[in-house]
Amino acid sequence: ALLTGRSAIDVAPAQLQTFLNPALHFPLYLMFRYAGPEVTIAVIGAAQAAQGVLLYLLADELTDGRFRRGPWLLLIAALGLAGPVFLNQLGSSQGDTLLSALVLAALLVVVRELKRGNETQTVRSGLLAGLLLGLAMAFKLTFATYVIGLGLASLVCFGGRRRWKMTFGLVAGGVVGLALVGGPWYWHQWTQWGNPLLPYFNNLFQSPWVGPSSYRDLRFMPSGTLEWIFYPFVWFLDATRVWEYRFRDIRVPLALLAAFVLPLVFRRRLREDMPALPLVCLFVVVSYLLWLRVFSIYRYLSVVELLAPMVLFCTAVLLTNRTRWLLVCMVLLGLTQFGVKYLRPASSDLFRPDAPSVLGQLDPGSMVVIDGYEPLGYNALWLDDRVPIVRIRANFMADAEPRHDLHRLADRRVREHGGPLYLLMHEREHDAPFREDDLARVGLAEPAQDSCIEVFREARLQEKTGALLCPLQRKSVGAR
Repeated sequence: ALLTGRSAIDVAPAQLQTFLNPALHFPLYLMFRYAGPEVTIAVIGAAQAAQGVLLYLLADELTDGRFRRGPWLLLIAALGLAGPVFLNQLGSSQGDTLLSALVLAALLVVVRELKRGNETQTVRSGLLAGLLLGLAMAFKLTFATYVIGLGLASLVCFGGRRRWKMTFGLVAGGVVGLALVGGPWYWHQWTQWGNPLLPYFNNLFQSPWVGPSSYRDLRFMPSGTLEWIFYPFVWFLDATRVWEYRFRDIRVPLALLAAFVLPLVFRRRLREDMPALPLVCLFVVVSYLLWLRVFSIYRYLSVVELLAPMVLFCTAVLLTNRTRWLLVCMVLLGLTQFGVKYLRPASSDLFRPDAPSVLGQLDPGSMVVIDGYEPLGYNALWLDDRVPIVRIRANFMADAEPRHDLHRLADRRVREHGGPLYLLMHEREHDAPFREDDLARVGLAEPAQDSCIEVFREARLQEKTGALLCPLQRKSVGAR
């Protein structure tokens, strides 16, 4: 939208996600648009897979190089890249398993600095780690849990003057990273909407454009004391409690349990054999507790999932010094992969910018209206950039009568439009109960069911997307 000028004519086509920082998606969009999906998938997949190197190096640091010979660390890295979130997002642009690389790199920098034992480079290491964390948070705010998690873990695990040098470095580097990537977007949001994080945290910023809410997604929060305490095992039994996709992975619940217990039970042993493991455990614990309190959306645990096999491997090393029993533990850890369950989102090799679509034939004086909650903003790829998309119902504006300025703006744009109007909807919302009242509010009649046509001409692509386009008519004067 920023590159084509659509941001000036569209209204919330991607619901509240319209207002997220687009910095991560600039290169992904350009690759998809001009190099095609094959190149895009290859580049994203390579960047995701490269995290195996970081996992290998982290495991090597935690175990002081004792397992460089043999397949041990390679197995840990491979298992780290084989969890449900990683496999679900492999080659995709959501970012949870892309930006996790920045967090893993920051963790590696801090772990190495902790093991170095002198303060000559502590500030420099802190600045580098903080910069990486700040960048991750700027690209995607949900990574704030890991920023705080690593900051608190470093504050506890470093001692003396190094503690404050590392803290200073992390804070300073984090501010720089956040400002570099997030600053321009936050300023744009502030000057245009009065809230740099619109619509989030509007209970604090009080922008008139949206409601006075934090707009947190609370669908997956635990309920009751027992669930708050044992939530990892709750979602292991019922995965729908924390994610839209069904999945299973016992390693994350076990690793969280180990991260809580190890620093308490093996305190002395850790100081002697694995001095950096308490920092990793504390990082995992704090990040998880913040995630539990703020999100409880499983894919935001991407970094914990990547680290889970490593934490379990270190646990096995602490439990036994005998090669035979360690081998048994590693075989059992490897077998857990057969219990991993995950689903991939719907995809198609036909989804590309030049796919034939009826959207490309709309007159430049037309307007596309979205009324519902399905993700349909991607259809702007096939529209003439003079054809606006205006959403009159979204996941952050669902009032029967508009109460805030952005909703009023959307309704006004539709009412005042003088050219042809079309309803874009997903087939799942064909008979949505709110449709008639929403359209009547902006002076439109509900389209006849037999007037809707499929958006894509290729049958398999249409089956995957389910998008329909329906011509709209103005209601006659005096009709409700």
